[in-house]
Amino acid sequence: MSIEEIPDLDFKKDLEVDKYNLDVELNNQSILFSKWAERCVDVENKRDRLKTQMELKQAKLDFEIRKNPTGYGLSEKPTEKAIRSCILRDTHYLELQESYQKMKYAASILKVAVKRFKDRERIIDRLIKLYLAKYYTEPTVRPEKEDEENKETNRAQATLGAHMKFSRVKRKS
Repeated sequence: MSIEEIPDLDFKKDLEVDKYNLDVELNNQSILFSKWAERCVDVENKRDRLKTQMELKQAKLDFEIRKNPTGYGLSEKPTEKAIRSCILRDTHYLELQESYQKMKYAASILKVAVKRFKDRERIIDRLIKLYLAKYYTEPTVRPEKEDEENKETNRAQATLGAHMKFSRVKRKS
């Protein structure tokens, strides 16, 4: 990857947690955290190197302009503002500055990603606690409640059966 390339910043898919496969999610957590933390460190390193390159280019241009101001279309004794203006118009300096801004943005996004993966770990821990508390189990009916429901169902079926029998007898006659 060249220094100007920004890595993939879409971390949202990796943040998803499958609450029915917590063992897999727990195993993958450290791998995913490492992946995004390493990307963050790489981008921060590239950002810092770009800043250094940009500052070095600025210093070289400043020296060259002061050494030969007429070569840059300035008077023999240019002002600080005129020198700064020449530096800001230099295409290579502008490219470095743009690359630096992109890496600065990417580093900010990846810092957020790292924080979100720390949150993901806490979410997995909480889901495990819910699982251990049997939060995800099927609801069960208390035996006494089940007996009442069975009695009502049996009465309804008996009434319906009697009604059906009476209807058949009536039709035959």
